[in-house]
Amino acid sequence: MVVWGIHGAVETGLVRSLARTGGNWTGIESLAPHLDAKRLELIMQIVPKLARLGVIYNADDQGAPVHLISVRDAARILGVGLAPLPVRRPDDFDGVLSRAALGSVDGLLIFTDDLTATHWGKIAEFASKHLLPTVCELRFLVQFGCLLSYGPSTDEFTERVAQQVDKILKGAKVGDIPVEQATRFEMLVNVKTAKALHITIPQSVLLRADEVIE
Repeated sequence: MVVWGIHGAVETGLVRSLARTGGNWTGIESLAPHLDAKRLELIMQIVPKLARLGVIYNADDQGAPVHLISVRDAARILGVGLAPLPVRRPDDFDGVLSRAALGSVDGLLIFTDDLTATHWGKIAEFASKHLLPTVCELRFLVQFGCLLSYGPSTDEFTERVAQQVDKILKGAKVGDIPVEQATRFEMLVNVKTAKALHITIPQSVLLRADEVIE
């Protein structure tokens, strides 16, 4: 099996090492948890008065604990409070978002997996209603209204997974193919969302963005 976008493969014990998985699968390590500190830095450049950040994640995602450690370490250094908002199934979102409203969060950070991505529309609607900036990992969520994303290039994932599949089709054993690490990262900013939230994106952030969505 070839996995598109693993996160925290070694830290979660999914593999013994990236060089040798010790199993019947390989794929691409997204390094997403290692980028959480950068995401916090970027959102604080946009919203300097941000004091408490809600973190929406799938509690059943094996990579979530690695993400949480990374975010807590970064938040401690930056002086930001965190409000963990775990979900496990679609019915959890209404309750979690209600708690976010009661908890007076100043923004939302979303860890991407199938559950949170599928229900992004509900998160985006809540954020828009409460004028909350959102920080995501991947570009497609910014294209659907997230304020800011910083993370690996999904195009690179697709290209390199295709290369791994090609090796398998040519006779290579899956367990002998190393898990590769993402090497291309990108930042996107949605100016349209910023205007709707009455937020002005600093020019310094816009100049660093790989893509600005108007």
